[in-house]
Amino acid sequence: MAYFSYLFAELWHFSGIISIITCGLIQAQYVEANISFKSHTTIKYFGKMLSGTCEAVIFMFLGLNIVHDQHDWHTGFIVWSLILCFVFRFIVVFVLTFFANSIERQRKITLEEMFIMGYGGLRGAVCFSLAAMLHPSLEHRNMLNTTTITVILSTVFIQGISVKPLVRFLRIRLKSEKVLSIVEELNDTVLDHVMAGVEEITGQRGSYFIREFLGYYDHKYLRKWLQREPQNKNAHLMAIYDKIALK
Repeated sequence: MAYFSYLFAELWHFSGIISIITCGLIQAQYVEANISFKSHTTIKYFGKMLSGTCEAVIFMFLGLNIVHDQHDWHTGFIVWSLILCFVFRFIVVFVLTFFANSIERQRKITLEEMFIMGYGGLRGAVCFSLAAMLHPSLEHRNMLNTTTITVILSTVFIQGISVKPLVRFLRIRLKSEKVLSIVEELNDTVLDHVMAGVEEITGQRGSYFIREFLGYYDHKYLRKWLQREPQNKNAHLMAIYDKIALK
């Protein structure tokens, strides 16, 4: 399915990477129930190993491209490329987070978090692969390759090294290792159902009603079609209980 989604996206000139990510996010809700725990663990760590290997191979080719003598350095083009990448990254982040904050959210994305999201945009394997795929007959191919390598090195080393001190300086709240609690999960589940009922009674249908509506059809139809042994609505609570019991 993942490869089919990639081929389908390439057929219509869409992003194959975004297509694979979307396919994975959708399949993750159903695939885990069709395989054993051992198979899930094996696939998980095999995927991490394969990802690390592919990344190492790409950066090995990047290193080989740095030392060859076919570079075409153009200062103006490189400087403007760096500036435009930096500026448009911030524009896209601020615009998307503005729309995200305009929706009903329990917690808004702060200005400091927006800045870190914009500053932390690192260009690496994807842009290098796209530059390497340029046709050899292209007139400015070497200049584009040199610019791409410069942008990668600048973002990876300068932004990559400085982003952690900036996170500490701006006091960005980091992800905490929260202890699993079946009481909290039960409380959240009950509140979601109650809020969905309140929205239905008042006639103001919001996010809770939409979530309840999609969850109903997911458990009634999709899980029956896509899972060998369809999970019930409380399967995630049982999984949390199992994790707590195994500690």
